[in-house]
Amino acid sequence: RQAFDPPLPDVLLAGLAVASHCGATRLCEDPLLASFCEVELVTSGPPPPPVLFRRGDADGNGEVNLTDAIFTLNRLFKGGPPPDCADAADVNDDGKLDLTDPVHLASHLFRGGPAPERPGPLECGADEGEGDELEECVYHGCG
Repeated sequence: RQAFDPPLPDVLLAGLAVASHCGATRLCEDPLLASFCEVELVTSGPPPPPVLFRRGDADGNGEVNLTDAIFTLNRLFKGGPPPDCADAADVNDDGKLDLTDPVHLASHLFRGGPAPERPGPLECGADEGEGDELEECVYHGCG
């Protein structure tokens, strides 16, 4: 048994609210709650800042150009490596990587088609889209 100073903050354990005024020693002595004394309490801080990236920069080199479309095509059709930041390769921000992404990018680069979705190819920014099934983004092209 260990007393915590300051006392534990209000926590929710297995549906039981335990107020901070109870203190850890008293919590561990309670026969109904004693089993929770073996639980490691992990506190969480503020959420991590969003990852900043350039939409269209599939290869993560900090520039949006033809090599990004080729990188995505290589991934889709030849089993090439996945992008470090799938959101950057998801040019149309539909939540998936498919043929429409490199086609959209090539159309923008060579035919004056619409730019990649926000944050776009020129500025670094966070993904503003709703949750998708793409893997976590790691991007170093904004540093």
